[in-house]
Amino acid sequence: MSLSRVTIYITPDPELIIDVTGILGRAGVNGVAMTVQMQTAGDAIRFLVDQPNVALTALQDAKHLAHLDQVEAVEIDDSPGALSRLLQAIKAAGGQYDALQVFPSGKDLYKAIVVMVSKGNALAGVLAQLDYRSVASTDLT
Repeated sequence: MSLSRVTIYITPDPELIIDVTGILGRAGVNGVAMTVQMQTAGDAIRFLVDQPNVALTALQDAKHLAHLDQVEAVEIDDSPGALSRLLQAIKAAGGQYDALQVFPSGKDLYKAIVVMVSKGNALAGVLAQLDYRSVASTDLT
């Protein structure tokens, strides 16, 4: 199961972040996670939100360059070594990942959420092997 992540291409200036988060708030969109990425190819702010299509429309209507991309979200145990076990299992299954984010689950004190861009088809088998589950956007808010 994948989630839609909103990417906005802007300089991560505090005033612009205030503008973007205000646009999302006025559109009734709840942000779950935000990442600021400074890259040589251009700066970006990425959001996981509860209503990605509404967010995209609101941002584009405000003349921001934005798009949606698909990421995978996995619920893992929030315990020492759990992330390492997940990443090792993905590697052993021949899978790859990038753009990794980890944050606490908002619903279970003993779980964490790992968000990644997954490459290949290894993730589903790894989740079954480790007894982890994919997370939908509705699980995050």
